Amino acid sequence: MTATIKVPPLLRKWFRGQSEIQAKGSTIGECLENMINEYPELEIRLKTMLIYLNGEVVQLVHYGNQKIKEGDEISLMPRMSGG
Repeated sequence: MTATIKVPPLLRKWFRGQSEIQAKGSTIGECLENMINEYPELEIRLKTMLIYLNGEVVQLVHYGNQKIKEGDEISLMPRMSGG
């Protein structure tokens, strides 16, 4: 399967300026693992990101096993904090 990974402007410097990346895998975890092979900086930053599948948040503990379908869209978003 191939999913489109949407990269917001704040994170594009770690993805050579790209706003979208095609990633292969049958789960979100496999897609992200394949991305880490190409963009090693991603591995440490994943812990601070929210991951969305087709617009819905995927819990960190579940995304590794979350199945995807051809054409699904995965979005990476930095966590925001403040008060």
